[in-house]
Amino acid sequence: MNNPLETPKLESKDNDIQIKLEQVKSLLQKQKTFIYNKKEEIQHDAEAKIQQRADEQRELDQEIVKYETYIHKHQQKLPKTKEKTNQLENEVKEYRLKYQTILQEHKTKRQMYNRLKTTLERRKEEKDEKISKARKELYKSELDANKEALQLKITGLGDFQNKFEFKCINKKYPDRIYFFVLRISEEGEYSVTECNPVLNRLDELIEKLRQDNDPYMFIKRMRNAFCEYALNNNN
Repeated sequence: MNNPLETPKLESKDNDIQIKLEQVKSLLQKQKTFIYNKKEEIQHDAEAKIQQRADEQRELDQEIVKYETYIHKHQQKLPKTKEKTNQLENEVKEYRLKYQTILQEHKTKRQMYNRLKTTLERRKEEKDEKISKARKELYKSELDANKEALQLKITGLGDFQNKFEFKCINKKYPDRIYFFVLRISEEGEYSVTECNPVLNRLDELIEKLRQDNDPYMFIKRMRNAFCEYALNNNN
């Protein structure tokens, strides 16, 4: 027979066992729930990564297709591009050849121009020299004629000076003397150191002499200026 005193103890133990069992069941349920949730989370992450990898692979495939298309088009254009490049190179060679030809022609024409210019300048110098010589001879002849007909007298005064005296300037007083003294410096500079009567246009006449360096013409101009002076002043 069971001991009546032991019955409560057994019941208490049963209760404890029952509580422990419930705790174990609860713990197992929580663990099961945790495992399930973790499994769902892991599966969700795995699916997300798989989807991400799939998207990346799809983008990569699209890039590959795009580059393959570009390469294909480029390969199709390459022969035409090479042909165009060769054509341009040939055109550049032709232009360079034409440029060299034109440059050589220009050089030849420039040489011909320079030779012609030199020839013309030499002929002009020879012509000018002949004209100047003829003019000087003419002026000298006129000067000699004036010495005889117009009683022109030239006297050397020293210090590079010459005195030019004119008569037959004034019709009313043909023996009246009009004169000027012309000096030529060591540097070849002309100047009039004395003039009687004084002419208003003397500076202008001297400037012309310095420009054309023609003393014979200057003597002629001075005589004309004296004649003009005598006519305007009646003396």
